[in-house]
Amino acid sequence: MSEKDGPSQAMDEVARRTGKVLRESGFKGSGRRFYRDCGEVWQAIDFQQMPWRPTPDTPVTFTCNLYLKFPRLDRRGLPEYPETTDIRRLGSRFADQSLQVGDVSQANKGGWRDIEPNSLESVWTEFEAELRRSVIPAFDQMRSQQGVSRILSGLPAAMQTVFTRRWLGPFATPGVELSPEERARQSSEIAQSLKESGFFTINPTEPGELKAAMQAAKAVQAARKQKK
Repeated sequence: MSEKDGPSQAMDEVARRTGKVLRESGFKGSGRRFYRDCGEVWQAIDFQQMPWRPTPDTPVTFTCNLYLKFPRLDRRGLPEYPETTDIRRLGSRFADQSLQVGDVSQANKGGWRDIEPNSLESVWTEFEAELRRSVIPAFDQMRSQQGVSRILSGLPAAMQTVFTRRWLGPFATPGVELSPEERARQSSEIAQSLKESGFFTINPTEPGELKAAMQAAKAVQAARKQKK
């Protein structure tokens, strides 16, 4: 196996330091994924790296995804979905609710960052502050139905899954409803970003479902501009 390039090693170092901070709050795990069992809620966070990089020296663009799973949820009548009884596997495939770090951040709403060896310390300084100021407090809130409801109340309604709505029960929140004009504007922006970034042309319907794709497309655009 070939040795990882410098930017990838820098991102792994951010992940390693992240694990150290998260373990202070009861998280376990290693590598790029960490998890915590809160009884009614399983929580996990992992690192997502943009796959497109023109050269090994190009900075790595990354974000973090937040996952929730409700292990005691009554799933009768709900859509079939991959299941796991191993919290260590909790990620996009098994999550009942997924968010991005930008959804809970007080500062970096886009959620994506570029990193290379020379920027490791500055990126880590910003990211550690975001972990302690936004991400860990959000996870701490999302130990309960009321806390999950509070976090989701400020996000588009389309982001909430049927699993989350079932689990929240009387604490379910309508979320932020977008006007037809705003939905059309965001959908158009997503499609244009994907097209300009070389992704397949698609016809988005709900902005919440494609938010990550739009952010990824913008990150690719930014990387290309930087390369030029």
